[in-house]
Amino acid sequence: IQYADEGIHLSWLVSYNEIGELTDWLYLGREGFENKSYAWIPRYYIPFAYWARLVGIGMWQARLYTFTLTIVTAGVTGWAARNLYNSRATGLFTAGAMFASATLMVGARIRHDVGLALAVALSLAIYSEALKRNRTALHLFAGIAMGLGMLAHLHASGIGVAMAIGLYLP
Repeated sequence: IQYADEGIHLSWLVSYNEIGELTDWLYLGREGFENKSYAWIPRYYIPFAYWARLVGIGMWQARLYTFTLTIVTAGVTGWAARNLYNSRATGLFTAGAMFASATLMVGARIRHDVGLALAVALSLAIYSEALKRNRTALHLFAGIAMGLGMLAHLHASGIGVAMAIGLYLP
């Protein structure tokens, strides 16, 4: 168990299901938070809360959600690699390497990091489709997918800039 974060992030699911607001019940009333409302801006936890309504609140139920998103992220990254390198073997190797990656598996904890990773992977996959199909409009959708990463993690703004520079400047 990642004691510092998983309980806090799980509390956002409970909060949304109980009062319809993403707030952190563990910090309310603590030092520096007395009588203050702390609302989480990104909306990643809203579908996560609906998942929790369906399967129940618990560490392993929540980890199943994030683990599923981790598998989807590995698959989408493999799809992007297959398109970019025009090789099915490269796509399968990339998906396998992503699934085995300790960095990606950190996203299987109860946190919002995997939501950002999925947005980055989806953006890259759409970018690869834009190149493969020679469709300019798909580049716009790749940017929108990266922008949707802001729904999971505010770091998407910086990663989006880095991806735009890395993919379009050359």
